[in-house]
Amino acid sequence: MGLSLALGLGGVFLFGSPGGEQQLAMRGAADVPTSLELAWLIEGTGLELGGTSPVAAGEQVVFVARTSREAFLCLDERDGAEWHRVFPPEGKAWMGIAGENVLEQDGRPQAFRTDLGSGPREYRLTLDAEYVDCRTPVASDTVTLQWLD
Repeated sequence: MGLSLALGLGGVFLFGSPGGEQQLAMRGAADVPTSLELAWLIEGTGLELGGTSPVAAGEQVVFVARTSREAFLCLDERDGAEWHRVFPPEGKAWMGIAGENVLEQDGRPQAFRTDLGSGPREYRLTLDAEYVDCRTPVASDTVTLQWLD
């Protein structure tokens, strides 16, 4: 079988015959659903926690983002009715890749402890395909941590 015939048959199988009803269409990155998950673990344990697991005095958490696409990520903490940026610092960017992303700066994982004291605190992870400050997020996820004194 000649190369042109093999390529022609491959085209029929992939794209259908010229009069056929079924054709494959290429999808761009914008057509792929975006998934995003915020998880956390206690620094030094490697044990992922969630739900109502408390964070004891002296412990710090490392946040982990899981996403289906490359995009900018931002982490905020709620203080009453207001959200405040935890990471990245102003003027910096956190570029996530498809898969698992540990909150890190200069190649080092960043451990975190709230400045707001004990009690439940809500954290929101947002994903933005265009802006480093996540001003037009296309996905978000939230978790609540119970900080202990």
